[in-house]
Amino acid sequence: MQAKYGFTIVDLNYDQFSHLNLYDKKGNFWSAQVSKTLINSDYVISICPPKTHNEVVYSGAIKNVVVGSLLRARSKIKSFIANRIGIVRNNKSMIHQGYKYTNQNLFTLANYIKINLAVIDGYAAMQGDGPGFKGELVPSHWSVASSSALNADILASSLMGIKLSDIGYLTLLNDNQKTGEPFVIGDNWKDSIQKFKMHSNFEKQRHWK
Repeated sequence: MQAKYGFTIVDLNYDQFSHLNLYDKKGNFWSAQVSKTLINSDYVISICPPKTHNEVVYSGAIKNVVVGSLLRARSKIKSFIANRIGIVRNNKSMIHQGYKYTNQNLFTLANYIKINLAVIDGYAAMQGDGPGFKGELVPSHWSVASSSALNADILASSLMGIKLSDIGYLTLLNDNQKTGEPFVIGDNWKDSIQKFKMHSNFEKQRHWK
């Protein structure tokens, strides 16, 4: 495909990076390493399935990209290469700092990296104790696409029966951006709402403030 279409596949884990201050569990800053390819891209497309999550309730278009932007060495050999270019930690793991500050970190990254198009493929979604191997398949049979990743995530999570106020980083972004009520083209989306099974620690997650 690279030869046919003339594009390049890049492993963002070993990309050049910029630094961005994120929070640890005590509310102190640490310096995260964020992919320059994503930061400097002219057009970013996020394509992902919707999922329940073990720390922030919901994972979709925004979380897919912003966590993907963080560098991470994944093997001893690659860790050696990574150390040569200055990667000193697993940034993807470090973003998870408890319910409050994980949401704050996602909010910070989402304001740093612009997503131009969000495509959320809900034909098969995930519920339950994800996003690891304990998640359950849900044949939801819908999809959402928008030039506003925030609106796409809000609609997708609503289709899963999740309240916006329970998803910290989306609430913070919505309060900050004040995008207004979006219009939806297509079938009546409310006819496709399903009440997804939440993660087992959902009640703790929703108290993210």
